[in-house]
Amino acid sequence: MTSSTPPCPSCSTPCHGPFNPIHSGYSLALCAHCGLAFALPRPDFQELSDYYNGFGDRPKKLPEGMVAQIGASLDGLIRSHLPAAVSVLEIGCSTGYILSALKARGYRVTGTDLSATAVQFARETYGVTEMFCAEFPPDEKQGAFDVLILSHVIEHVLHPAEFLVQSLRFLRPGGIALILTPNFDSFGIRWFGTKYPVFCPPGHLSYLTVRSLRFMADHAGAEVLDCRTESSSRDTRTVVFNCVVAALGCLQIKGFLRNMMSRRSSPPNDTPRQNPSAPAHAPLNSDQPLLRFSMWAGRWLQRCLSPVFSGLDRKQKGENIIAVLRKKQPLPPQQDVYEK
Repeated sequence: MTSSTPPCPSCSTPCHGPFNPIHSGYSLALCAHCGLAFALPRPDFQELSDYYNGFGDRPKKLPEGMVAQIGASLDGLIRSHLPAAVSVLEIGCSTGYILSALKARGYRVTGTDLSATAVQFARETYGVTEMFCAEFPPDEKQGAFDVLILSHVIEHVLHPAEFLVQSLRFLRPGGIALILTPNFDSFGIRWFGTKYPVFCPPGHLSYLTVRSLRFMADHAGAEVLDCRTESSSRDTRTVVFNCVVAALGCLQIKGFLRNMMSRRSSPPNDTPRQNPSAPAHAPLNSDQPLLRFSMWAGRWLQRCLSPVFSGLDRKQKGENIIAVLRKKQPLPPQQDVYEK
């Protein structure tokens, strides 16, 4: 166990142990001040670069129906908060399938990703031409976008609070940010603890709750318009599927787990990138018939149990957090009351 008092990567408050072990030498710390949970030790940038470069195979195009469904869902969310939105930036967009879905609905889209392979795939396969192989767009793009999307990205970065601050620079005043991330306060994590598949450092490094995300938004000077949890049967990794994987992990059925899936975190947006030589915690090998059937069965069973999961979402115990933030308008200059 780690015995030092590392600072929280969100609020810098010293966090005292003991820390719960996860796997592969990592432990889990919890900040009592802001509620953020995070993995220790924190890797450096080179370690993360080496980790993500291990996913060397070419990405795969998602089914058109799935992409269209994603576009419809996000379009409805955007229109409900900013009906006049036209321009969208997605930071950490992976292969660009979200941007492709929104482009088909008339938005002007821009994306960034640190993977040159993903950027090339987005351009060639999904037709997303304005892509930058970088963490953020060029500085001249600051204040240029109506909508910012951070879809399953913030849990991957070393300094999530600062990352949010830097990302919001690219929104115009009054623009909105959509954030999707796993919920550390979910039913699955409460039941299975660190056996739950979302605990996969150095892929996932930070674990947020509704409370800790609201804290970050306040720190970043953003207004929270909506912050809730969702357990969707459309997810590749449904609650049912993740619970089965966690139960098998608790039973230490390692051989079966290794054949069925590997749980090293997938890159941002959870887009499958396969690496046969990757050790136990790697992305899903979705080519396996058994795995495809298991994922289909998980979605079917979750749809059957939708009233149960809707109840969990109402109690903020759902699988993922969906937050909508608004970048605050700058305060008008104060007029001198003595001015004549």
